[in-house]
Amino acid sequence: SSDLVDDCPADLYSSERALRAATGFGEVIMTTNGVSTLEILDERVGAGEDPPALIFLDLRMPRMNGFEFLIEFERRYPETSTQVVVLSGTDHAAEKTHALEHECVVGYLVKPVQVEDVEFHIHKWVNEHVMGVDGSRVSLLPVAG
Repeated sequence: SSDLVDDCPADLYSSERALRAATGFGEVIMTTNGVSTLEILDERVGAGEDPPALIFLDLRMPRMNGFEFLIEFERRYPETSTQVVVLSGTDHAAEKTHALEHECVVGYLVKPVQVEDVEFHIHKWVNEHVMGVDGSRVSLLPVAG
């Protein structure tokens, strides 16, 4: 599955459309703040489910901003292979550098998110986690659409 965390309904809808268009993930979980995202993750992991493969995370959110989420996420799930792609309304170099300092962050996208940008990160994840050592495809669970 993949998580999408953004506090702006228009950005969330746009990002969700881009994510669904770019991926075969059967489940996209959308939340509007870091606190509710952590609650959902704790509940799912507590029930024996794996954390999501990818999280697309807005930096500016109410209750808990993206940087606060990253700190807490890494504290709670230090062994996870979940990758985070940060979404931001700005292209500030210092903000981007700070985000990429987190081990789980693998990308930084400036909103509005383009389908091609999401596709890039999906394909990168697939190449790293789904392809066999010899480059052959590894079987995936079927995805319900």
